[in-house]
Amino acid sequence: MTAAIANLDAGQSTPLQVRVGIATGLVVVGDLLGEGAAQKQAVIGETPNLAARLQGLAEPNSVVIADTTRRMVGGLFDYRDLGASAIAGIDHPVQVWRVLGASSVDSRFEALRAASTPLGRYRACSVDFVPV
Repeated sequence: MTAAIANLDAGQSTPLQVRVGIATGLVVVGDLLGEGAAQKQAVIGETPNLAARLQGLAEPNSVVIADTTRRMVGGLFDYRDLGASAIAGIDHPVQVWRVLGASSVDSRFEALRAASTPLGRYRACSVDFVPV
C-alpha cells in the first residue's frame, strides 16, 4: 500500500505519502453517528486508539505495528524494533515495530509457524445503552 501511494501521480508538485498504524485486539462498534452522507459507525476502544497513535509514530510511507500484531503475523514480514513507547491513553509501554517488507521465507506456513499466537478474528461488540 505504501509503495502504491508513493507511485500515484496525483498531479501535485509534492508526492502523496501515507503513514499506517496497525494494532490487533478488541474493538467496540456502536451506533451510527451523524446524518445523511456523513453517517458512520462509532468505533471505540484501546485497539483503535493504539492504531491511531502508532500511525502518528510512523514515518511517511511506512507501516508501524504493535507487538501483539507482530506476534500474530510471525515471520511473514521483516521488521525493525523501534523499542517500547509510551502511548497516550495506554497504561503501559507498547513495543513498536516498523514493517520493512515481506520476508523471504519459502512458505507462509513456515512464516506463521514462528508466530507465538495463532491468527484469528476478534469479536467486535455492538453496544446499545437503554435508559432504565
